[in-house]
Amino acid sequence: MYELLVRFGSGVLPTLETFLDGFGHGAMAQFLVHGAGEAGPVGVATLRDFNPAGHVAAELKLGSASGPGQETVALVVNYAFAMWNLRKIYLHAAEDEHDVLGLTGPLLQPLLDREALLPRHVFARGRHQDLSIYAIHRNTWEKHAANVLEALAPAQEREHEHDA
Repeated sequence: MYELLVRFGSGVLPTLETFLDGFGHGAMAQFLVHGAGEAGPVGVATLRDFNPAGHVAAELKLGSASGPGQETVALVVNYAFAMWNLRKIYLHAAEDEHDVLGLTGPLLQPLLDREALLPRHVFARGRHQDLSIYAIHRNTWEKHAANVLEALAPAQEREHEHDA
């Protein structure tokens, strides 16, 4: 996992020993992201830090903008709301992660409520970057989920997979 986070530009990581000591603490679910036709994982997604007020944090690190960014965000959000009684999911994104995660497109944009912008908060890929903190509220997800999931996997495609 540490190697993948380094490869996908997770910013400043602790030493490997410190990482291993704390690995998994606070994590509720963790996924390796695979892309179509890729030999190995193209990213990592984690849901962590459940708060009794009904929040959870989603951490997504993907390798490139040509990967499954929108799909990963949608599936992680769908999983979290389906599994737990949450009010909202927090998603942090540095400047260069917006395109990689598909956050700038019309599909995911209606879901995102930017609650904070931390200027020059992250040092990644050799420069300081602004960090956006988004909330995805359950009521917004429920309103848009069918359209988002349909756009990512049209019904006709799903029917053909079911027939096979």
